[in-house]
Amino acid sequence: MITAQGIGSGLDVASIVSQLVAAEGQPASLRLARREASIQSELSALGSLKSALSSFADALGSLSNIDVFRSRTATSGDDSLFSVSAGTSAVPSSYDVEILAKAQTQKLASEPFADAVDKQLGAGQLIITSGPDESDSFGIVIDEEASSLTDIRDAINNAELNTGVQASIINAEDGARLIITSTRTGEDYGITIEGGADNTLDMLTYGPDAVGSTMTELRPPSDATIRVDGFERSNSSLVDQPSHDAAPISRRALPRQIASTVASAAPVDRRSRRSSDAAKPVLGASVPNKMRSA
Repeated sequence: MITAQGIGSGLDVASIVSQLVAAEGQPASLRLARREASIQSELSALGSLKSALSSFADALGSLSNIDVFRSRTATSGDDSLFSVSAGTSAVPSSYDVEILAKAQTQKLASEPFADAVDKQLGAGQLIITSGPDESDSFGIVIDEEASSLTDIRDAINNAELNTGVQASIINAEDGARLIITSTRTGEDYGITIEGGADNTLDMLTYGPDAVGSTMTELRPPSDATIRVDGFERSNSSLVDQPSHDAAPISRRALPRQIASTVASAAPVDRRSRRSSDAAKPVLGASVPNKMRSA
């Protein structure tokens, strides 16, 4: 005869059943935990591999540009005298450079006036040109009641189309003078000032056709001149291209300073080393077993 122990037997049936169910499900839970850990490890390895491949691709990208292998470096014999740079077409060589003259801006001065603020010069129009292009010309109209040197200076500097001259006033022993200076160096950027019809400002005009002008030239416009390997070159700016093969030269020296520069092929070893270093994480990356077997 089989007798089932019930509630009256004193046994904790619910606890026993719960423990039996937990013991039965424990192997499955362990298997799932191990599987989750394995998947997380594979995902981490894939992430590391992806990052290493991305870095490797970036490093190889610079080597895919042919200009990397054509790049050049240029070295000045004395950086305090002039600086140099080289493009991809520069032929490796050395050049003897002699600075003969620096480029200059033109500067004009008016006759002296007793007062720069209260002295009215009269109504008129001035057309100022400071370069070879049409965009290098602009005009100002001066009213009689606002025609002092200060008014004219401000009208020039504030003109919307003025891109080439700067006006100022110098108070000297003999009076106030209007100073007009080109903002660009070189012979091509000389200043001419023309007056309009019925003009009372002819004393401020300047140029070959100026009538009644009292403006004087304080400094003429001039190009920079250098001698490269015995051959002279002139340029309106501080940057010069001596020849197709040579490197551009930016001059900072006083006249007659002599120095040499060398343009040589730049090595690509640095970029190659960068690619090699980027490849190491790829080669050493941990690849999941399933990917290896595939």
